[in-house]
Amino acid sequence: MPSILRVFVGVLLLCSAAGVHAQLSVSPPFTDFGDQQVGATSAPQIVTLRNTGGQLLIVSAMSVVNPVFTRSGGSCGAAPFVILPQASCTLDYTFRPPTAVSYSDTVALTVSGFNPTPVHLSGRGVQGQLQVSPFGSINFPSTAVGTTSVSQTVELISVGSGSVEVLSITSATVPFARVGGTCGQTPFVLQAQDRCSLTYTFSPVAIGEAQQQTLIVEVPIHVGSPWSVDLRGDATQGIQTITFPAQSPRIYGPGYGFPVNPPAMATSGLAITYGSTTPGVCTTAASNVAVVAAGTCTLTANQPGNASWGAAPQQTQSFAIARAAQTLTFPVQGSRTFVQGGTFAISPLATSATPNAGQPIVYSSLDTSVCTVSGTTVTMLASGTCTLAANQAGNANYNAATQVIARVPLALFAHGFEVLSQ
Repeated sequence: MPSILRVFVGVLLLCSAAGVHAQLSVSPPFTDFGDQQVGATSAPQIVTLRNTGGQLLIVSAMSVVNPVFTRSGGSCGAAPFVILPQASCTLDYTFRPPTAVSYSDTVALTVSGFNPTPVHLSGRGVQGQLQVSPFGSINFPSTAVGTTSVSQTVELISVGSGSVEVLSITSATVPFARVGGTCGQTPFVLQAQDRCSLTYTFSPVAIGEAQQQTLIVEVPIHVGSPWSVDLRGDATQGIQTITFPAQSPRIYGPGYGFPVNPPAMATSGLAITYGSTTPGVCTTAASNVAVVAAGTCTLTANQPGNASWGAAPQQTQSFAIARAAQTLTFPVQGSRTFVQGGTFAISPLATSATPNAGQPIVYSSLDTSVCTVSGTTVTMLASGTCTLAANQAGNANYNAATQVIARVPLALFAHGFEVLSQ
């Protein structure tokens, strides 16, 4: 007989002779795992077996229980095992419910010389279930192209007895956009009876109906999952307006033109068509303005619309095309020998810079007691200084030139000057 077995038998005989019995105590006798998510494994629960007697205690067998309860460890070892007097060991169990129902079972511990000792195990499988509201679709009111609708909200609700994990939510794409809500980034968990929201808007870019399917994938998967919510909207023709900034005044010049600046802009982003209500003053070609005459130029800005946008109300801008200036140059005149009633020709004559109104340059005397002018001929009346003036009238496109003067000394006794006539 092996020595260890002989010792073991000897101890049994001594304890039996002493009349001290073994006694098994189970703590706790009832182990309740409580609510446990379906498909998930609970944390281990510990059952302590204690020998409160003075004799060795042998657990020779342990009954097999429902596999939802699994022994996961402990210090007792596999049956058969021995618990020394006043010693203890542990059994660790976990709970993994496959469905959302209540479970219970009993582990029967077979102890030599005693009736089986029960270890009661229980737990409830719980399972969350997602509910989406509104179900099926959300419909945005008719919305004009280029505008944004009022927002619409979808609620996700965990209506079961357990939690729900939302793995993914399809991202919204143009013309729909997610703009808020309390649901976080996926994946996220909704505890039992919790809820969160997804907020969307509709910003159409083209006329007609638009639709997008949003898939919401949950775990665990239920009948009807993944959930589908259709985002639907109807786009009507957009209402556009035109902003036409003020234009700077211009000055007339033959053949002069310029681009519209700053340009008009339509809220639709479509191209502007320019026109003129004053073709006698200005005309347009594309976005360029050609000056025809001085006056008030009134430009129009139009955007006729397209399939998605209605025509914009016409905008106008008026601005002045000012008359151009004329510039005269009157060269210095040489002195003359005064001869009563004598005449001489103005030389050199005044000139007008081009372009100009084409009007003749008119000469006059500013002191008719000294000299008079007819055309370009000066008549001497008295000695002194003959002050000549040169003027050029304007027209519809040119202002009159600023008067210029030239002074001609008329001397009584001068030598070296030719007398033109007497």
